[in-house]
Amino acid sequence: AQFQVAIAAVITLDRKKRCEKASLVLMGVGEMPILGKDSTAALIGKQLTDDVIATAAEIAAQKEADPGEDLHATIAYRRHLVNVLVKQAIKTAAQRAEG
Repeated sequence: AQFQVAIAAVITLDRKKRCEKASLVLMGVGEMPILGKDSTAALIGKQLTDDVIATAAEIAAQKEADPGEDLHATIAYRRHLVNVLVKQAIKTAAQRAEG
């Protein structure tokens, strides 16, 4: 047996490459998929620098994710995994939005 965590991100950039719209969904770290409202709010209107992305990832991991703990992984490990995966998902979505 194993546990699974998945993150989906969609980013729309304006002409100045600032985040115009963002959607982030966390899966496998709660009873059902979690819509990242506060984490995406941290992106809107900003250039997606490493610091901005790190802030959004921290919000997603610490405030929005609600992971349980079992024999497969601790809560701390699952939050860490959310942080890492959210950063990757946002960066990938932003690259795709640039074309």
